[in-house]
Amino acid sequence: MIRFPENTELDKDSLHILPLSMLPLQMEGLRKARLIKNWQLEGVIELFSGAETGSGQIPPKDLGRVFQFTEETYGDLEMIAALGPLASFDVYSLRIELRRLGIEVDDYECLQLSIEKKRELSKYMIEFTRPLLISLFGEDHKEIFDFGDITALIMNPDKEVVLRNIESLAEALNIEVKLIPKFLENYGDVYLSLAYYQSCLDQNRPCMREVFDCIEQIRNDQNLKRDTAIIKACTMAETKLSQTMAEIENILGVFRARSADIWEKRSGKEFKKIENMVASYQSDIGGALCAITVKMKAWDQKFSMNQNNNLLRRAEFLRSQILPGIATIREIRHCD
Repeated sequence: MIRFPENTELDKDSLHILPLSMLPLQMEGLRKARLIKNWQLEGVIELFSGAETGSGQIPPKDLGRVFQFTEETYGDLEMIAALGPLASFDVYSLRIELRRLGIEVDDYECLQLSIEKKRELSKYMIEFTRPLLISLFGEDHKEIFDFGDITALIMNPDKEVVLRNIESLAEALNIEVKLIPKFLENYGDVYLSLAYYQSCLDQNRPCMREVFDCIEQIRNDQNLKRDTAIIKACTMAETKLSQTMAEIENILGVFRARSADIWEKRSGKEFKKIENMVASYQSDIGGALCAITVKMKAWDQKFSMNQNNNLLRRAEFLRSQILPGIATIREIRHCD
């Protein structure tokens, strides 16, 4: 009997998990499974998962051994085969890739971060919301991170000066006042994606430092430094991981800097330009972060609870589990 993993609301906050329940699959049993990225960065179907049982994984091409597909349900196989190679399963990358593949989901909420995750990202949204709040409500504004709250305030302004600011903003953006809430919804979603990616990057830093410290220990070990295969693997992994982290940080930094232009110029055209630019980078950023997250999670699961693992064991893990797939991470181009 197949023991399917529990699809939780938090799964959609993940870079490496795609609950199949969100897809328009015909086979009900398959909708209970998940498409995940394994330690080698391959897209596999996870049939069960647990602390005691581990993770039961099967490549999409072998699904026919577990499920009986008919002519009516064969399209499910094709859909999963198309999704498996995606670099990331985060909601922002998925919106782009599902649209590209012509796959329509039944519930758009599946492609939204959970309420808990949005609250968690509030500290990252401060720099993006503050210029807007000041322009609308003045210097005495309270910090607001939910754009639904901002919309409510705009629809029911409590001061005449706020109403004038709203009208002024609409005029500057060359849109009707009634369209301001929609503009803010798009604005919030764009910068929530950047906050999400920054959060994912920051969460990986401690484990990344641990991996780099381990690599330095391996290079200084009297025995291991003579093992050319291990040293080569360590160098390749370190170079690619550090380069990818730097590329992501650089791109996010550019977007943070350019976001100020929207409120300095009060330009809807400027926002549209940034919105399109962010969208063009989401799949690349998501893919790079997904790979890093999967690798750091693998390291953490293997060693964080077991401090007795010796350096040789860690070196072998770097070579056999961390390095494979690293080279497939696409280089993130610089902003124009």
